[in-house]
Amino acid sequence: MRQIKEVLRLHFESKLSQRAISRACGLPRSTVDQYLGLFEASDIPWSLPDSMGESELLEKLRPFQSKPSPKASSKTLPDWGKLHPQLLSNNVTLKQLWKEYRQDHPDGYGLSQFYEHYNKWASKIEPSIRQIHALVIEKCRNP
Repeated sequence: MRQIKEVLRLHFESKLSQRAISRACGLPRSTVDQYLGLFEASDIPWSLPDSMGESELLEKLRPFQSKPSPKASSKTLPDWGKLHPQLLSNNVTLKQLWKEYRQDHPDGYGLSQFYEHYNKWASKIEPSIRQIHALVIEKCRNP
């Protein structure tokens, strides 16, 4: 349950610190800080009317909430579908493939991020293995 009005009351009327408000309301201090920051960014005067509820106050503060912009990476990822079969060859490691990737893309991902992206991709492919059963081999030899 939101307690924006109570946080504001304790801050403006009781002059409590954010830590004390946090303890009194049972909220994290970061939430108290967020509520106070939103209120200060708005042009709403402190003397809130008694008729204003939490939801109405929240709607008035909503335009002042900053939304983090999604950070899109400009780094290029290799084509994992082409690299994966190379790993199945003898004496080819993911680190060697990363070194080749960095030669082509000097500003590309570092080793740990390269591994992370590869593992994320590899976890989505379906593992398969050809199994030849002994009974089938025996029937092929003795028709």
